Amino acid sequence: MIRISKEILTLKKTPLAKNGACVKEIAPSKDKVIEQLRESYAALREQHNLTYEEILNQLQSVETTLPCTIFSSSLSSLETITKYLKENQHFTLKEIAQKLNRTYRTIWGAYHASLHKHPSGLTAIPTPYHIPLSLFSERKLSILETITHHLRSTHHLRYSQIAKILHRDPRTVWTTEYNAKGKLK
Repeated sequence: MIRISKEILTLKKTPLAKNGACVKEIAPSKDKVIEQLRESYAALREQHNLTYEEILNQLQSVETTLPCTIFSSSLSSLETITKYLKENQHFTLKEIAQKLNRTYRTIWGAYHASLHKHPSGLTAIPTPYHIPLSLFSERKLSILETITHHLRSTHHLRYSQIAKILHRDPRTVWTTEYNAKGKLK
């Protein structure tokens, strides 16, 4: 299996030997990244006999996920997701509407409401908890019910942990999960 190191995509913290402090290393240059991609492409063609189109299809089928650290108490879940996808992932409102299985007007309204409530951008702190974007296309559950149910069933988090991650009251999280379980029966 061919792997591209994560340090290409993000900054890496490395401890210094003298005082134990951490400094951020600068990510490798664009030329180094392109060269590593070329090597990976050549290896995929040789080892697995894949064409250029097959490799591109595999890369495009990678699931878009949302880090749980983007949620704040000032925005609704839909506003947060819309703002993150528009500003951080550079999706168009039309693409967001299609991926979330919502109308364009709903997404437009959520995005513009998020601009008024939270004019600055959302920061995604690295977290082990991510939510696949495809979960939101199923309209059986609300956005918050989908999030809490996913975190509870997939990551086995306690209600208090989910509440802390989502910046919500633990009683709200319990009620939301209870309603989600009732809808899924």
